[in-house]
Amino acid sequence: KNKKEPFFIFINPHLGYYAIKQAFRHNLFNVYDFISGVARIWDAETSQALSIPLRHFGGVNLVQFSPDKRYLYSTSADKTARIWDVRTGEQIGPSLGHEDGVRLAEVGGDGSTLVTLTSDLLRVWDVPDGRLRFPPLAHGVGRGQGLSMAVSSGGGRVVVGGSDGQVKVCDLREGRWIWTRRL
Repeated sequence: KNKKEPFFIFINPHLGYYAIKQAFRHNLFNVYDFISGVARIWDAETSQALSIPLRHFGGVNLVQFSPDKRYLYSTSADKTARIWDVRTGEQIGPSLGHEDGVRLAEVGGDGSTLVTLTSDLLRVWDVPDGRLRFPPLAHGVGRGQGLSMAVSSGGGRVVVGGSDGQVKVCDLREGRWIWTRRL
């Protein structure tokens, strides 16, 4: 097994939910707590904490490293996504506000695009300045449940799917849905 590939580990120690996202190319890993709203970056070789606790005001739903591992993106039930500097542990720019808890985030292409998903809206942000690229797009997928999302390798499109069998593809440059299908 190639130890340089990032992967997730989910653990449930005594009713607390933790997840670990590892980025072995840069000897970093991030631990985040779904309940307390805290994430932290650690050195994978020395086990030393590399950041202060990265805090949200609600449970952390997801963390994602940028392709170059300079930034860490976090999403939370506190209705925000945040961009963090991996080297300093400081938040970059303001919190990216949403009307609902942020379920998912994906980084597009070269890392200059962050796509966030709530139960009903998709948003596309410029990184690292946190500017909303175009107004939020209603997706209507999954009835707010069982959502998944993936950004194309070139960063120009995102596919959103839900437990209701609906799939939609969005053009991230134009800010419009290209097609919708039911599986």
